[in-house]
This record gives sequence, C-alpha cells and structure tokens, in this order.
Amino acid sequence: MIYLNLNYFNTIRGPQIFFTYPEEANENVVQSVANLLNISELIKQKFFLYEGGDFKTFSLYFEIPSEWARGKKEMLLLSIILPPDYTIENKDPVRLLLEKVEKEIKQLENGFMAFYEYDYSKMEEYEDEIEMLASEVRDIIKKYSKEAKIAVKEAKKISLEQLKEIYQQKTLGIYVIDDDFLNYLFELEQDETLFIHFSDFIESGISVFTTEECLQDLQLEDNLKGIIKDFIGSRETSQEEIDILKQGVDPRRMPSDAKLSLIALINYLKKVNPEYDLTIVSPNQQFLRFIQDYFPDLRSLPPSSFFLEISNSLENKESRDYFESLRKRLMNYELQRAMAAEGQGASSEHLTWLIEKAISVASQPIIPITTVEEKQEVGFSTKELSLINKFIAGEAIIKSELVLIEKYEEFLKGVKDAKSALLEIQEEIAKDELISAQTKIFNTTKKLIDSFLLASASLVENEKRTQIQILIANFIANFEFLAALSHLNLLEVTQSLERFNLTAAFSAIANQKRKILISNYLKSITCLYNDAYEDAIHNFAITSELGQKYNFSGYQIMCLAGKAISELLDGQVETAYKTIEEVVSLVPNNEESTLTMFNEFGDNFYMMGKSEIAIHLYNEALEMAIFLGENEVASEIYSKIERSFYAVGAYTTPLSAELHNLITKIHTLKDDATIEKYNQQIAKLGEINQLLFSKQFPYITDSWISGDQLNKNLLQPFDLLHVVVERKHRGRGFRQRRFVYTDLYCYQQDLGGVIIRVPGILELKVKQVPMIYKITLNPNNSRFKIIDTSIEDKQYYYARAIIQAKSKNHIMVKRIFPEIFGKFFED
Repeated sequence: MIYLNLNYFNTIRGPQIFFTYPEEANENVVQSVANLLNISELIKQKFFLYEGGDFKTFSLYFEIPSEWARGKKEMLLLSIILPPDYTIENKDPVRLLLEKVEKEIKQLENGFMAFYEYDYSKMEEYEDEIEMLASEVRDIIKKYSKEAKIAVKEAKKISLEQLKEIYQQKTLGIYVIDDDFLNYLFELEQDETLFIHFSDFIESGISVFTTEECLQDLQLEDNLKGIIKDFIGSRETSQEEIDILKQGVDPRRMPSDAKLSLIALINYLKKVNPEYDLTIVSPNQQFLRFIQDYFPDLRSLPPSSFFLEISNSLENKESRDYFESLRKRLMNYELQRAMAAEGQGASSEHLTWLIEKAISVASQPIIPITTVEEKQEVGFSTKELSLINKFIAGEAIIKSELVLIEKYEEFLKGVKDAKSALLEIQEEIAKDELISAQTKIFNTTKKLIDSFLLASASLVENEKRTQIQILIANFIANFEFLAALSHLNLLEVTQSLERFNLTAAFSAIANQKRKILISNYLKSITCLYNDAYEDAIHNFAITSELGQKYNFSGYQIMCLAGKAISELLDGQVETAYKTIEEVVSLVPNNEESTLTMFNEFGDNFYMMGKSEIAIHLYNEALEMAIFLGENEVASEIYSKIERSFYAVGAYTTPLSAELHNLITKIHTLKDDATIEKYNQQIAKLGEINQLLFSKQFPYITDSWISGDQLNKNLLQPFDLLHVVVERKHRGRGFRQRRFVYTDLYCYQQDLGGVIIRVPGILELKVKQVPMIYKITLNPNNSRFKIIDTSIEDKQYYYARAIIQAKSKNHIMVKRIFPEIFGKFFED
C-alpha cells in the first residue's frame, strides 16, 4: 500500500502526525516517519530516501511562515510511505509530486494555523479558522494521494539518462531475463543466495534487467522480489510499446504481454546506446522460437548457456565457481523437474515411447549366431556364441557348459544386467516412476562402460576380446542413444549432443553403420532445430560424407540438403545454393532413396513444430513420387502437405519464400504428363477456399446436443495443430464476467479445419509441439454445440466451424509418436 503523509514539529511535544491518506496506515510506522524530523542530517538534504525495517519513505522537508511558532516558521515533513521491498529507479517523479503538494500548502493564507488543532489556548480564540485550514490541508493530501501512486509507478521506470549513467562503465553485455528464468532458479536453490550473487555481475561489468510486467508474474514472495530488484534493474512498459510488437504476428503463437515487454525493453535499451550487446534469457523454448522467427536480429539464450557465457567473465572466483556449479546442477535439475512434474514438458511420454520402442530390439541377443558363424575361425565357436546368448538372456546353463565361457562371465554379466535393467525400466515406466527409470539409464551406461574397459585390459585373445567389446559397445550405444533422446526432449542441447557423440563412437566400435548415421543425423537436426547453425552445417556435412562412404545415398542426399537449409538460415545464401547444386547432381541416380528420405525429413520438421519448413520438403517429395509413378505415396504425401498448409495458416515467416526457392531446386518435373499430375494434386489445395467460403460446415447445430447425436464423421480423430488459451470479458460495466477457454485448432482430412473449444485451460504436456496429439470427441455423457466461424477464423486459420464442448472431459486427447527415432533400434 502507498500512503501520502504530512507531519509537523511541535516545539514542546516533538514530531507529530498531522494526516495520512489512506487513513488505515499503521500508526507505529507513521510515527516512525514523523520522528525523522528529529534527524538533522536528513532535514538538511530537504528531499531524501529513508529505509526503515518496516517501511521505506521518500520525504520532503519544508517550512512555512508562522506567527505562532517560536522560530516564526512551521517545520513540516511530507512523505510517501512505501513497503520496505519497493524499488524506485527514478526519484524525480516522486520529488516533483511532493514539491507540487508543498507549493499548494504554502499558498494557503495563514496556513500555519492548520497545525494547532490540539493547542487549546489557540482553539478558544481561533477555532473556526484552525478547523477550516486543517480541513483544507487534509483535502490537499487526499487530492494528491492518487497522483502519489502514479508518481511512484513512474518512478519505477528508468530514465534514458540514468541508463547512460548506469552503463557507461559496462562493457561485457546486458542480459534481459524473464519471470520463468527467475522462478526456475528459485526452484533450484530454494533461497535468496543465488539472487544476492547477482551483485557480482555488476562488479564484473555484466548487467541484468527485466520488466515490471515479468516481476508481477513472478511466483515468489514479496521479500524475495525485493531482493531480486536490489540487483536486477527493472522498467515498466507501456501498452503501446507492447501492441506495436503484435503487428503481423500469428495470434496462435503470440506470447504473453509480459514476454513481449522484454522485447520492448531491448528496443528501449538500444535507444540508450546502439552499441550495447543485448541478450534475452529464458527457459521458455516456445518464447525463444518466437524470437527466432519474428525478431531474428535479437540474441537469445537458455539459462544453462547464459551461465556458461557469464561464468568466465566474473571477476570474483568464488562467484565464478558458484555459477559454474549452478550450471551443472541446472542440467540435472531440469531433467528431474520436467520428468517429475505431471503435465510439464515433453520428456515423460517421449521417454516412455522411446524405451518401449527399444525394449523389443535391445533386449534381444545382440550378436546373432548366424552372422558371427562366418567368422568363427577367428572368434567364438558356435557353441560359445550359443552359451553367451543364453547367459545374457538369463537362461539356465549347466556347470560343465558354463566352464566354456567363465572367463568372459565378468564382462557378460554387465550386458546381462543391462538387459534386466531395460525390463525394470519398462516396469517403472508403466508405473510412471520416470525419475527412477531415467536414473537407471545413466547407471547402466556407466556399468557397461566399466565392463568394456575391463574387457579391453583383461582378455588376451584379440579376436574374442574384439567380439566381447562389440557386444558391450552395441548395448552401450543403445543406452547412450536413450540418454541423448531424453536430453533432446528437454531441449538440453549440450548434453544431448555429447550423448549423440558417444552413441556414434560406440556404434562405430560395434560396426553398426546405420546407427552411426542416425545418431549423427539426429545430432545435426538437433543443432538446426536449436538454431546452432554453424554446428548444424558441420554435422550435416560429416553425416553426408559418412552416407557416401557407407553407401547410404539417401542419408548423403538428405544431409546435404540439411546443410543447405542450415546455411540459408545462417545467412549464407550463396553457399546454400552451391550446396543444393550438389544435391541436384546426386538425385538422378537415387530417386527412390531421395523420395523416402525427403518424406521422412518433412516428417521430422513437422513433428518438431516447423510446418513452414516441412511443407517445402513434402512438396519436393510429392514431385518425386509423381515422377516415379508412386501414386499411393503421392496421395499420402499430399495429405501431409494439406495438413501442413492448415498448420501454417495465413501467417508465414519471411524465410518461407527463400526456403521454397532453395528446396525446389532439388528436383524439377520436366515432362508434360508428370507436370499435369503434379498440378492436379496441388490444385486440390484450392478446394480449401471452397470448403471455407462456399460450403457450410455440414454439422452446424442450433443448440447444445448430446454426444450420442454426433455424426460418425465427427467422431474420427482430429490432428491437433495449435493450442490457444483465450481470456475474454462479456457484459457491460460492473456486470462483466471473465471467461477462460482453450481453443484447439485441428485438422481432419475429410472435414478440413475446425476449432474445438473447451472451457478453462487445457493443460497439454507439450504446448510447444501440439502436432504430437490427436483429439477425439467423447460421445458418452457429453454435450456439444457446433457453430460457424468468423470471417477472420476462415481467412487466417482456415477453420470452418467451432465445436464447443461443455467440459474438458468431453474430449479425449491421445498422444501419437513420431517414428523419427525408431529406426535406430530396428537395425
């Protein structure tokens, strides 16, 4: 609460409270403020800030002429009283407001009389004048109390001149952080220690800022907010600054106003000094993607990369070690947090699928007898191989036979335990004990590596040592791959890439060429998806070269195309077109594999929420399918193009046209017959407009109907494309009601685009990538109403109808799983 307060000095009784508004202020606090009149050092300053244990105040000391006071003047203290954790960045608005009140009080004729209400000798003779003037002074305080709040609000803004002063010595960069980042850090540390360490940034020349809007969204107690604001600068953003940033943005991807205020703050700081190095830091990947697509000139980092970047710049070694340790703990914490929190993040269900996908393959004997028998003269005998596989499978082996492999038992036990661990992991996942399952993945990998190293040092016979190491290495590769994917689902890029490197290395030892290619390809696409374009270019190039050497032409072509896309996104336009020419030269002799790979490449981008890239890759695959006469494949690819078309909607990023120009060079239809077939397929996209504007949705209802009355076509699964939470008010004046609902933008091949609307907030586990869900209407004990959409819904979102559900329980959400990683375990 903010109070405007006036006190005076009674020469006999000392400092006295005259009036405070609002009037419910704590009297002890107000008296403490009045007692500041006793501190001559403060009075000399005239305008000063004082921080007490229970309050903070900005005060203005002034005097008015008095015929009754001993010194012929009344000593007055005008104060704005604030909570102790309140931060003021710019004192000028507060000072100007207090001076304005001072001026009006001084203009009162005989105003000094107002401060003698309790002087009975004066009241006997001048009661009417004293009461009238006291009332006038109180009215002035009341009148300016609202302006005081506005002044305090303005005082929280940082002036350009202040910023210039603050940053004139700062040369190591300015970071703008959001509320998600601060909440995240507190969840990790659970105390204020971390925020106090932010003071070391200032000493080292590193500046950290946020906005008042983000501070308001913080899920922390007020005392913690106060500590944060002691070391982190803040500024309030006007609605006009935020609204400007919304122009031309797909509303389905629109961040909150608090998030947009960070971009406005960046723009504000650029005005102060265009030479500043400015970076936005957030763990919110959806927000970082938004920045990348709509404000590509802004630099952005996730928290772990931020701490990695600033650690080496800190002057204080203790602080440097602290933040380096924090960064490492942050990696593990993010994993545990995402897996432990129901409804948070992609990792749980993704990890469940990945491990279940692996169980059937990875738990089988890794060295099939049939393939190794050919080399038995330099390795194990058929009998030994049979016993090894029995041992790994946990089958009983009689002692006389066990003797044949006992020298390998120490190492085979690690593989046997790994197989058992996979089964335990499967059981734990079924029970939703995901943290324990994740821990077993890492522990098992460690044990397998120990066994691998012991085998290399203990086994004398080269051939048999090599085969034991191949056996263990193949298991290690599988578990490293699972570890890489778990980090990938959490968007832990650094750890994911490290695990993919280990996967490729152990796959190479096990002579698993396809696994080497897949792990390197996924490493490449991980870099691309996380905007590490230079690393993506390098990794795609290596993977393409591996594809050539291993005679997997499809991977060679696909990774060259990935390299070209990465170069284009990195701004290397001419280089990208040169790379695509290499792809063009390889396609004529590899049409079948190129078709397969580009179809899958499109799937990968679509399932990552990059429909604007997927649509171009699908288009190229469609051309090739038609050229090769693969009619069924062409039909399947067209349906993917249409789905991507609905997902992209009328909003596209500026990069889409350039991507189209690049990718379309890969394959060109030349003969008239195939061109006609291609045109017939693409022309069907024009039917979308007919569906939207010429044909009414066939299942519109006049009122709410029960679910069992729904047409069977409405009960087919819908592909989920976007999720938008809407908050609206209805009614007028004081009768307004607030409504919150979730709009699910969906697509079904037979019906086109629809919006399924449910009341409240529907928490999906992966809001960033809704494409991995299907939505089905639940006909049992449910009610629905189907209405037409607005012109805007049709034009921009290609939505034909809105299906309103009475409850969130009236729809069923089903997770679907991409096959992007499954091939690794199918080798």
